[in-house]
Amino acid sequence: MSGARDKLVDLMKQLRARQISVPEFAAKYESVWNFELEKGDVGRDEAEILERVFDTAAWYTPVEEDRESYPGFKSEEAVLAVVEGALERLGE
Repeated sequence: MSGARDKLVDLMKQLRARQISVPEFAAKYESVWNFELEKGDVGRDEAEILERVFDTAAWYTPVEEDRESYPGFKSEEAVLAVVEGALERLGE
């Protein structure tokens, strides 16, 4: 397991426990994903799970009007749901 992979999982657990906010989670998750994770350090299945979370976190916006004008933007609920699903699939 890579240290960056463990950081991503830890961030998801912190969000699930409401120890961090969705905006804080999204920013930190994106940073670890983009600058620390070596994609080859995780298996293909795990990489797909982590990438799904990244894709949702990267498109998170707290502004409802933005989500209404562009359906690609994600809500807090969408981030929470993808994190819960990812943790379940990872056995966490």
